[in-house]
Formats: sequence, structure tokens, C-alpha cells
Amino acid sequence: MTHFADAPSPVVPTGAASARSPRALRETRIAFAARRIDPSAFAGIVAGGRIRPRAGDLVLIRVERVGETARIDLACGRSAAIFAGDEFIVVYGDHYRPDQFEAYVPGNLSACHLVAAGGVAAIVATSHERAGTPTAITPLGLITDASGAVINLQDFALPTAEPRGALPTVIACASATGACDRDRAAAHLVRGLREAGRRVGALRVTGTASGEEAWVLHDAGADVVMDFSDAGLASTFAQESGSLEAAWLTLLAHLQHHPLDAIVVEFGSALRLADTDALVRSSAVAGMVDGVVLSVADVLTAMAGVRLVESVGAAVIALTGPMTASPLAMRECTLATRLACLRPDELAQPKRAADLQAALVRSPLGVAA
Repeated sequence: MTHFADAPSPVVPTGAASARSPRALRETRIAFAARRIDPSAFAGIVAGGRIRPRAGDLVLIRVERVGETARIDLACGRSAAIFAGDEFIVVYGDHYRPDQFEAYVPGNLSACHLVAAGGVAAIVATSHERAGTPTAITPLGLITDASGAVINLQDFALPTAEPRGALPTVIACASATGACDRDRAAAHLVRGLREAGRRVGALRVTGTASGEEAWVLHDAGADVVMDFSDAGLASTFAQESGSLEAAWLTLLAHLQHHPLDAIVVEFGSALRLADTDALVRSSAVAGMVDGVVLSVADVLTAMAGVRLVESVGAAVIALTGPMTASPLAMRECTLATRLACLRPDELAQPKRAADLQAALVRSPLGVAA
């Protein structure tokens, strides 16, 4: 584990050096995490040593050194290569990915890092030993509106709401540990349901904002894709459980506005990480999820993951993940859990996906029977 106490030297602009016209700001490339923000609200920037950014604040940054994050997902819907000297509008947010970085919103506008391609700025505290050097950035100032107030993702979030009436079938894709291909499983399941003639919504509820992961779900055939940044969160790490539950309910409620037959939910961080753990233990989540497709690496994580899911009142309906590369590992998992082990390409088969949905019968309480 590498520590990054030696972040780039602070460069905090003040006065005229930090000035940007509204037009110049509107012409600056905006990261995916800030895609809901209306650029017409940009009036200027504010900078100085006493400013303390908050999670969700928009910030104009300049790239000083390109590292691990060498591309950035843009609000316009494409990924752009990053070069030293580039300027972008990104969002402050905490980040927690065990196979990459642990990072936090800094206490001032000192130089920090671009920690996620979705456009999230933070100061890296620790790093996996195989992760590259984080991309170094200089914050040039927080973006303000015409009243001088700093613009935050919450200002343009979807209105808070709660689901009303019956939901479509809700199938969650989760991983027992990190890097277990739960995003791949979600995309293939979306594909299978779409090929079976279903109208499918996709929802990412934990993790860090990522255009790539959202776009893959679109490409797989989802009619509508939403994630926590639509509810005003750049990242779900370090968020209070109440905020996570409110975002979950709001996103489900807005998906209800679309004529859907099924909703595929992707938990972007592993079950035992704090944000996903808090959310899955919420009674609101267990009562609205009909079944879970669990991504696992081996038989031990399969057994532990199934027990964890069942302990919160949900049901695992199939296993997938890296263990499907080995017929022997699949056989071990099936013997230990009595669950089918499906490769991602099998989840994308229309009949298999339709059978998974058909096997889910919602009880009066909303939990799969």
C-alpha cells in the first residue's frame, strides 16, 4: 500500500489570476459526474486559501501530470484523452476502491488528484501497490452562479421522491468482493432481458460516477439508465445511510415514470464496503429487490456472499463472476450453494434471462418468495 502524503505542491490562485468569464466556463469540457448541471448557471469561480470544498462542489481544474487516470468521461457522452495543461470542470468527491485508491475531499483548494474517470477530484490517501501514480491536478476555483454561491450537484439533482404502487421486477447485480465483474453481469443481464422483449431500466446505486459503466448499460439495450449522480452524489463512499436510502428511493421513483418490465440494479462497490453494506441492510432495499445475481471469485466468497444476502432478507437467484472461467470452480459453487452458476454470455441469452425473471414471484411484502 502506497501513501500519498507528498501530493503536488499547492497552487491556489487568487484575485485576477483566478478569473474566468461565464462564456469561457461554458466552453470548458464538463465531466460526466456533472452532466446534470446546466452550464448556463456558470457565472464565475471563487478561489483562495480559506475556501473549504464540499463533496459535490463543481471545480475548474488544470491537469499537471497524467497518471493512472489517463482518460475522462465527458458530459457530452464520450471519453477524452487527458494531457498535461488540459482544463476540465469536475466534481469533488470521496473515493474508495481497494484495488486502486482511497481518496477524500481535501480541506482546501490545494493541489490534489483526479481519482476517477467520471470526473471526481480528491486527495489520495492510500493506493494499491499495483495502481499507477494518481493524475495530479490543480484546482483553479469553485464554480459559482450569478448570486456568487458555489454550484453543487445537489442543486441540479432529481427531486426527492418515493416509489408509488407496483414496481417492475427488480434484479440486483452485486459482488461478494471487489473486481468481481458485477458491472459485466449487469450489462449482460440487461442484454438478455432486452432480447427477450422486455423494456429494461438500469440503475447504478453505489460506487463512483462513471460514464463508461453507464454507457455500457445503454449499449446493452437499457431503455433508461440512472445512477446516484442523478440524485446529487458524485460518489456514495462516506455518505450517511439516510442519504443513500433517499437516493435509492428517488431513483426508483423516477424510473417508475418509464414503462418498464424490469429494473437491473448494479451495486458498484462490493457488499462488505461501507456504502453498499449500509444500503443493502436498509429495509427499503430488501423490500424492493426481487432477487440478486451475485458475482464471486471462488466457492468461499460464494458461500459467504449468499449468507450475507440472505441475512438482509433478499435471495440470490444465480451466481456469476470470475469463477465461471473454471468448470471445476462452478461445480464447487453449485454444490456448496445449490445455485446455478452462469457465465456472462449465458445471462445475455434471452431464454435464460427471461427464466430468471419468471422465477421471481413477489410476495405481498415485496420480497421474492
